Amino acid sequence: GGGPGGCECARVAALRGHEVTLFEAEDHLGGAMNMASQPPFKYHDKHLIAYFGNELDRLGVKVCLGTKATPENVKAENPDVVVTACGAYSFVPPIEGKEKAVLPEKILFDPESAGENVVIIGAGQVGVEIGLWLQDLGRKVTVVEATDKFMPAAHYSDAEHAMALLKFKGSEVMLKVSVNQITDSSVEITDADGKALSLKADTVVMATGFRGDTKTYEEMRENFPMVYNIGDSVKARNIFYAVHEAYELASHL
Repeated sequence: GGGPGGCECARVAALRGHEVTLFEAEDHLGGAMNMASQPPFKYHDKHLIAYFGNELDRLGVKVCLGTKATPENVKAENPDVVVTACGAYSFVPPIEGKEKAVLPEKILFDPESAGENVVIIGAGQVGVEIGLWLQDLGRKVTVVEATDKFMPAAHYSDAEHAMALLKFKGSEVMLKVSVNQITDSSVEITDADGKALSLKADTVVMATGFRGDTKTYEEMRENFPMVYNIGDSVKARNIFYAVHEAYELASHL
């Protein structure tokens, strides 16, 4: 995996003198950072992707882009250690009409496709950042969240700042909401007071979190004696955790 975890592990392992091969199924490095870096205020993520590319090249890491790791091509490298950092996939809860919603990547790569009234289901970092970007593009944004927590994985100051920006520009944030149904033109909810409401929605974004993709990890464990799993593949979090885990692992190989 060539996301932040995989790249950092490769970088540090190469610095420590290991011969490293990195497989990435896409034709570019970055993993989920490519999606996360699309809003203009996330430009620093693009810099991080470029940094990893430059460092891996400088350190002589063998980077195989457009190549999904399989037991066969990994065995061909005769590895002593295998590290999987395969990221996560979008989780979609069983909401009636869920097929009418779009996933975060659709909006992040094509924000102009969003309609005038946007309802974002999920107040995690991804959903909130989409809301911040879309309101700057003139959309009317409503963020709804099933729990009483807003951006729980972020530092509290970042969460407070994001909440203030959303409200300052006229967006609405609703916590402790149950989403009952998504229709062609609305999201039917029950609010924190138990009141049924209908939110007008031209576009619904299903930003309801991610689940670690462990398929490759399990596959590699069946074929190699020493296999480690890091980053979002363990548990979907953020870049800090992926890079930290990668650095710690590579420092002890």
